[in-house]
Amino acid sequence: MKNKNPKTIEEILAHVELSTETSLRDIKWLKANQGLALLAGVNRPIIPTHVIKVCTSIRKYGMLRPVIVVETTLFTGKTERYIIDGQHAYNACLSLGIEIPYIIIPNLNTIEDIIGCIAYFNASSKSWSMADYVHAWSSVREDYRQLNQLYEQFDLDFDTIMTAATETDGGSHVRKLKRGEFVVADYEKAHRVCQQISDVFEIIPRLDRFSNRTLTRACASLFKQETYSAGKHAKMLAYMAKHSDELKFVTSDSDTVKEFLAKAI
Repeated sequence: MKNKNPKTIEEILAHVELSTETSLRDIKWLKANQGLALLAGVNRPIIPTHVIKVCTSIRKYGMLRPVIVVETTLFTGKTERYIIDGQHAYNACLSLGIEIPYIIIPNLNTIEDIIGCIAYFNASSKSWSMADYVHAWSSVREDYRQLNQLYEQFDLDFDTIMTAATETDGGSHVRKLKRGEFVVADYEKAHRVCQQISDVFEIIPRLDRFSNRTLTRACASLFKQETYSAGKHAKMLAYMAKHSDELKFVTSDSDTVKEFLAKAI
């Protein structure tokens, strides 16, 4: 059977193109007197152990993908090139003293465009946590700065904090978070709900991750109600303290958890 896979570099380049209409034909090579910058407050901090792993990979297989770069005057008023994706590979190449391939992504005309592009490149990356998205978008979005404040003030994960900060329940807010579209409906209310959820975990031990998420989402849904008062909260905590053993067995189902919480008030 005839092998239909591309045989030459030219054929490979014709098959592999970025969605921005930039193709691998546009690869540039960093010269010895050139450098690329990181976006302070947007790019994640460099993790040295990861750079070492990338160095090992490059020694074994070579540099398999270019660094993704934007060229802009938005940050300093001068034309500078910033890394959008591949900062660890960039530092690994510097460490190894080898040439660095890179591609410039065109048509990123605002800071929001640039951060959105960074988020897009990392949307399917397991290495990017929700904290990384919040960190990146905080540079241009007040709502994300508020999320970060809540994260710093309470020992809660971002899923819980986002549930407290939005009027909707469920996981749809995670997609909005990654795209830079998350909106904190009411910061003071979100702060209060986070505090009340923290009160719950002072009463009962933390459970497994799934049970914690089910419990905190159910609590947030209740605590956000206008009729939920300080008196009801005190009654809730007392009931939880008395029935904490029972609570461990109901957190596998959101409806059951809500029934349990309803009994308390």
